[in-house]
Amino acid sequence: MGLPLVNQFLAQGYALVRILSALKIKSSTYYNWRHWQPSRQEKRRESLKPYILDVWKTFKFYGYCRIAAYSHLNNDCPKISEYMTLKLMRELGIRSRMQKRYCKPKTVVTVDQKPLIIHSDMGSQYTSAEFNIKCQNYGLKHSYSLKGHPYDNGRMEAFHSILKREEVYLKAYQTLTQVQAAIGWYINFYNRNRISNVA
Repeated sequence: MGLPLVNQFLAQGYALVRILSALKIKSSTYYNWRHWQPSRQEKRRESLKPYILDVWKTFKFYGYCRIAAYSHLNNDCPKISEYMTLKLMRELGIRSRMQKRYCKPKTVVTVDQKPLIIHSDMGSQYTSAEFNIKCQNYGLKHSYSLKGHPYDNGRMEAFHSILKREEVYLKAYQTLTQVQAAIGWYINFYNRNRISNVA
């Protein structure tokens, strides 16, 4: 519609009746547009957008379900339904930045046990004598799921998948110290603050 053009033509000295006629706009449409005020609901929607954006900036891997859940768990913020959160995120042009899963060799080092344990799948690179010698040289105990038993270490595999998608794949680390600090932060966040009931 050419409603914003009407004011431009008015500023140039044209008569309102002629402008509306030329643009084929009814006078009632023009006056409704000119005197429009947002409703209470529209004002509330607009007031929620900065909050949603702040939560998303802090937890970019949170989608609409977790942001809505976060709003219900946090006493300092307005409560927002999942549907409203989804609509407002679409209007803001934001969405979860959680990386999708993709196949890579599955190797993890569990550092909370002694000796250190490295857990992997049964790929040939991990069952080779060379790999096992390297593990022994570094004091690592090698653990892997048995053939045909992919769920041996299912919970740990699931955690590592989430860790990679929510932290590792979203960052570009420069040093080993940065990796250690980021993973330490994430493990603490995962255990204490992460909303997981909708994960």
